[in-house]
Amino acid sequence: MNYYLRQPPSRKKWPWWRMFAGLLLLATLSSGAYLWLARSATQPEEAGTAPGSPSPSVRYPAIGVLAPLSGPMKREGESFRQGTELAWKELQDQGLQGEMLVRDSGKGEEDALLLVQQILSDPRVAVLMVHMPMTVLSRVLPECRKKRVLLVAPASSHEELARSPWGVPFIASDRSEGFQASGIAKELAKGGKIALLHEPGPYGDLLLKGFQEGATEHSTSYEAIPCRADAAALAATLSEKLPPETPLVFLAGSPLWGVTVAEALSELNFKGSLLLPQTYGKMTLEDLADLFPDRLFAMRPLPSPAAGHAAMDRLQKAFVRAYWKKPDDLAILAYDAMNWVGGALKTGAASREELRERLRSGTRADAPYTGAGGEVFFDAAGVLQRRMQLTLYRNGSFEPAPASP
Repeated sequence: MNYYLRQPPSRKKWPWWRMFAGLLLLATLSSGAYLWLARSATQPEEAGTAPGSPSPSVRYPAIGVLAPLSGPMKREGESFRQGTELAWKELQDQGLQGEMLVRDSGKGEEDALLLVQQILSDPRVAVLMVHMPMTVLSRVLPECRKKRVLLVAPASSHEELARSPWGVPFIASDRSEGFQASGIAKELAKGGKIALLHEPGPYGDLLLKGFQEGATEHSTSYEAIPCRADAAALAATLSEKLPPETPLVFLAGSPLWGVTVAEALSELNFKGSLLLPQTYGKMTLEDLADLFPDRLFAMRPLPSPAAGHAAMDRLQKAFVRAYWKKPDDLAILAYDAMNWVGGALKTGAASREELRERLRSGTRADAPYTGAGGEVFFDAAGVLQRRMQLTLYRNGSFEPAPASP
């Protein structure tokens, strides 16, 4: 799913029907994109790549940047643009020559695809950086694959993007997040048996599969319970299968489904804690905070600003000087991703294929890229990994989770 970060802080300020419609749209778009990419993944990854010699080496490259600078997602698009823009200015100050091509993808899916095709037709373009819904991203990835242009979507966690040789997210994929959740949950539960409630479907199944793989490695004790959002069936399932002494529940499913399940747990007077995936934004968490005071834990891709990291502090100061505000998570991810790409470009001229190899081979577990938002690296399977951060959602913000005694 996409990790969209600009969300209203509370449903209390929005009519209930707007939140429901928004979450329903997100779930629908994400499910459709999963199904499309699952079908495309059955074909060879290089299918559609033009045969012939490699692309020419480019000394002064261009980087395409597409974000919704108009329309309902304009605020997210501006954050994305500002993060890439600040990083690009710093790279130019360090001697990198080239051009950043910024385009507005907020005018509709077909217009966005036309912009993609125009950018990819420029032989100088080495990388395309985007922030867009998976329905659009799923159509852009094959275009980048054909043109041999690396597609970087910093805020996407979609599994097929993460496993494509020509696609790079900058946060943990859904399956990787599930894997990490098993270790985090074990620490939170303090030896108790965890209940993994999962939503049947593409997203929930990926979280479940990753959790199962991680539980084997971490020796995590858990019980997986499939739960559908039907109120009557859900209440019966939880009453029958969830032991009242369960210390922790991990919700492996979409935010829309998760709100329904969490409310059902509250009605059953569940006294344990909740652990939520990174796709649960502030709007969702604000609705649940009163139901689970000091018991609402969320995994995040970036450390909390309160954690005190020097690189993060430097970025925040530079961002405030440039834009008179602190960067949100999306701006931080965009900033780091641009610096990652720019660092490889600074080493000299390269073709599109050479740049991709330079980035992948130079970002390993023993030599990770470290940005303001922490470390990322490619594992042995070529999937980008980022360590998830455990936070406690309290008083409208994400706080570093208290250390286990």
